[in-house]
Amino acid sequence: MPKLARITYWWTLLALIVPNVVFCFTEHNTLLQNVTGIVLPGGVLWLLLSVTGRVGWSVWCLFFFIFIDAFQMVLLTLYGGSVIAVDMFLNVVTTTVSEAGELLEDMIPAFAVVLVIYLPPLVMAVVCLCRDYELSDDFLRRNRALGRMTTLFGCTLFGLCLVAATPYRPLRQLYPLNAFYNLVLAVNRVEKQARYADTSRDFTFGSEPVDTAGVLTVIVVGETSRASEWQLYGYGRATNPRLSGRSGLTAFPRALSQSNTTHKSVPLMLSHVSAREFGDSIYDVKSVIAAFAESGIPTAFISDQGRNGALIDAFGSEADTCVFLADSLGTHRNDLDLLPVFDRVTSGLGAGDRMLVVLHTYGSHYRYNDRYPDTAAVFTPDAPLEAEKSYRPALVNSYDNTIVLTDRLLAEIMDRIENRGISGALIYTSDHGEDIFDDEREHFLHASPIPTYEQLHVPMLVWMSDAYRSRHQNLYLAAEANRRRPVATSEAVFPTAMMLAGLRSCRSDETQSLVSNRYTPRPYVYLDDHNEAVTPAAVGMDSRDIARIDSLYTAHLHP
Repeated sequence: MPKLARITYWWTLLALIVPNVVFCFTEHNTLLQNVTGIVLPGGVLWLLLSVTGRVGWSVWCLFFFIFIDAFQMVLLTLYGGSVIAVDMFLNVVTTTVSEAGELLEDMIPAFAVVLVIYLPPLVMAVVCLCRDYELSDDFLRRNRALGRMTTLFGCTLFGLCLVAATPYRPLRQLYPLNAFYNLVLAVNRVEKQARYADTSRDFTFGSEPVDTAGVLTVIVVGETSRASEWQLYGYGRATNPRLSGRSGLTAFPRALSQSNTTHKSVPLMLSHVSAREFGDSIYDVKSVIAAFAESGIPTAFISDQGRNGALIDAFGSEADTCVFLADSLGTHRNDLDLLPVFDRVTSGLGAGDRMLVVLHTYGSHYRYNDRYPDTAAVFTPDAPLEAEKSYRPALVNSYDNTIVLTDRLLAEIMDRIENRGISGALIYTSDHGEDIFDDEREHFLHASPIPTYEQLHVPMLVWMSDAYRSRHQNLYLAAEANRRRPVATSEAVFPTAMMLAGLRSCRSDETQSLVSNRYTPRPYVYLDDHNEAVTPAAVGMDSRDIARIDSLYTAHLHP
């Protein structure tokens, strides 16, 4: 029996259980659950690898397991814990090529580790196939017997886990079963997305105007902007030089997103559905754009992001005018390129006209220094950027520059409305925040299976022009009265926009509108990976993050 065949066999087996071993240190499981998580999958893989003596075929038949393991190890390197989430599988299919390229080129160290573990057995398996190397019958008999005993022992441990006092949910806790289950759920959601046009066809808001005065309603959806980097919320840098001190602007410092992923948080904001009802219902409803259209109000959706086939695209297509800048400008663009299109779609508006414009920005999405022109770099050095903590000063500088650009974009829109004497109102919030190696946990980016405080604490603004405030002083006073109240952005955007535009619908909950005297914030919930509304503790958030959420949000639920 060739030595290379034995090396290939054992390397593959050990490589396949590396994630299971790592999970013993990253997950909050009991000792029994940890041992089960190694022994039972290890025994099954041992048996699968021993089916035939042609080890090259055995290894490549297990390629899907190897691929999932490699993907899992990259995520463990990036996020530090948790299984491949449903949302992570969906991020793969909803991330544009340019976004993926920007991220992947800075993850070379993580990929290097994975390649060292998983590439050699694949290469050796090819050599074994080409040279027709086989394992001996005696070797196979011995290892099949060991594999069977290990599997039976693992099954016994599994049974003990099920009857133990500590709850055990194998579909969430046993790797790779949980990863495969999440993949099935992800495929199911993609299928539902593909049927969205049919499942939402008959949905209506029953919206009607209660105030026919002219108003331009603008919703600006931010991207990856965290509140801690906004001057308006006490940040020490001048990241909001043009918004600071602006009349008619109400900034809400206690705002939290209910999801740290774009493909869920943006549909949450643009629909009347909250995390509590999200589930499957999001595929049966339409967006705020359709609600305005039902009342005969012209609508426009302008995006600086590329089409990705997610629900955001479907919502955008409900508008009378739908523009994706990526279709014409490619990758050489920034959020200020939204302004010429905004000018074009609003050019014919008079003082008595009504319209809704939704702008979806690229905001502060990594790579940060690609989100603004070189001439707009206020904080330097803003390069080089790498996904490593040692580069944090440049990462923070470039990230803060993106906030300055967002400040400029919002101020330009407000100036345009004021200069034309239009009665206008604007809502801004971000889909989620971002980690930038903020502490010893060294978390980076967003969309991690277990969110952090920085990924959820986002800016939230409501602005009303002079002309609008002169007619709707009561709404401005209500916003100011609610300024210090907690806000779940996913629940507040839709009813606030409807109320600002003078629209009524049985689907709109006035108690969640930030410009209502009846505003009543609800206890915070997070939309987890399985689309269940859970508390921060239930999703597994770190105690430090939970304490910060309690201090920011929960402690201020009651005035």
